[in-house]
Amino acid sequence: MDNNIYNSTLKKQSQALALIKAGLRTPLVHSLTGIPLRALRNQWKEIHGNEVLPGRLPMTVLSNLEKGQSPITLATAVAAFFALEKRNKDIPAAFLECWDIAKTFSIDTDINAVWYAIRDVKAGIVLWVECEECSAHYIKGDHKTTCACPFCGGVGHKYIKAAA
Repeated sequence: MDNNIYNSTLKKQSQALALIKAGLRTPLVHSLTGIPLRALRNQWKEIHGNEVLPGRLPMTVLSNLEKGQSPITLATAVAAFFALEKRNKDIPAAFLECWDIAKTFSIDTDINAVWYAIRDVKAGIVLWVECEECSAHYIKGDHKTTCACPFCGGVGHKYIKAAA
């Protein structure tokens, strides 16, 4: 086996293990690493001692925000991810590093909510806006809703195109 392929495989397996330990749902780990779902389910069971969590995954990050995830933590994680991704980090490595940053802000943050925040901003499913008062970036549902800046409470904002 080519050394580069071997190293790449080991890196992906190591990243998948870290993501599963953090509680990222197996379909999301699969999309990040390409490792087969069956292998990921087996790893989940070994690590967590139970079967993979059942149920549908949320459609957008907005459902996570409605369930109490911190808009400040999610916005900080998205901004960190964009900065890390620009430094030529691979996506799983950038995500793991931004997850470490998000955990320092709130122990109640759900890793799955962080992934959906990043995905939805990058895909344009939600708006990524900049507060006109404090210049912080944050997530906004759509053009119709008024949403105060979670950092300063300001209501003026401008729309930012996220790097896809």
